[in-house]
Amino acid sequence: MSVSSNVRSSLRRRPRGLHGLHAFGTDDVFISADVPDHAAAIAMAAVVVSTSGAISRYETVILLTPAEVDKAMNVTVDYVPPGS
Repeated sequence: MSVSSNVRSSLRRRPRGLHGLHAFGTDDVFISADVPDHAAAIAMAAVVVSTSGAISRYETVILLTPAEVDKAMNVTVDYVPPGS
C-alpha cells in the first residue's frame, strides 16, 4: 500500500478532509489534513513516518484561519525586549 493510500485510509475514518500536493524541490509532498487537535496531528504524522519507509523526515505546521489571526491581533502581550 502506498504512503498516500495509508494516510487516506487512516483519515477516511475522520470526516474532516485530506489534501495532498506533490512538489519539486527540497520537499516532495505537502499534505493538509483537518484533524481534531494537535495530538491527533502528531500521532498521524508519526504513524505515517514509522510505517511507510518512504518518508525520512516530516514537519508539522499549524495553519490559522483569518478569524483566529484577527482574534490573536486583539490579545495584549506583556513583553519587554531583552536589553530594554
